[in-house]
Amino acid sequence: GRAVGRAVGRAVGRAVGRAVGRRRPVRSRGAGLKHVGPARRAADAVVEALTRVALLALRSLARLPYPVVRRAGELAGEIAWRLAGSRRRVTRVNLRLCFPDWSEARREALGRAHFRCFVRSFFERFIFWYEPAERLRALVEVRGVEHFDAHAGRPMVLLAPHFVGLDAGGMRFQLDH
Repeated sequence: GRAVGRAVGRAVGRAVGRAVGRRRPVRSRGAGLKHVGPARRAADAVVEALTRVALLALRSLARLPYPVVRRAGELAGEIAWRLAGSRRRVTRVNLRLCFPDWSEARREALGRAHFRCFVRSFFERFIFWYEPAERLRALVEVRGVEHFDAHAGRPMVLLAPHFVGLDAGGMRFQLDH
């Protein structure tokens, strides 16, 4: 809950800070604090306000019906694909290296789809973090739990690949086990 919210707040704050041109946070040197001028304090206040507005908007979005959240995430992912030039270039290079036999159009479609899914999953996290557990149960289905139950009470190591939707399954599984 709150710890997750603080972590998300810091991440959003860093992203907003980069968007408004702030490169690095103010750091202290030794035991004393570094002097921060009025322009920097004003910029920090703007970043803080934008961060709070963004978090409020995402928490409010999470209360809407799931198809609306899904579509908003996909739309924001499409916008991110267009605006995040350096990330888009990295994606294109990685896909070209991993799939040299694919056409450029196919790699481009995969990159765009990933951006849409990634941002959608970020928006969905606000449902999982802040909405009632029953909404998570209604949205996420866990299959194959009998394999886990067969080893209940004994030590085990669960391995799971890190894909975009992994967090949803893990949070859903945790509700009942």
